[in-house]
Amino acid sequence: MSGSRVLAGEERTVERMGRQLRSARDCAALTKSELGRSAGLSPTSITNYESGRRALGVEVAISLAAALGRCPAQVWPELGALS
Repeated sequence: MSGSRVLAGEERTVERMGRQLRSARDCAALTKSELGRSAGLSPTSITNYESGRRALGVEVAISLAAALGRCPAQVWPELGALS
């Protein structure tokens, strides 16, 4: 039972990080194609990350933040607590 609670928490985290990515992309006035091109990802991958269908790995988060002209903790504040 506790495993399902962890999974639900992880799903919420993935969805929240996706919303934060979308917000940062909107603030940067970039399309999914533009962000993807800068980060070396497809527009479909950007869609999957923003929608929470796919979890962000560390390397992808770093690439996306750099493409947005930010450090990862500026896009995902909860990452600042890890440093």
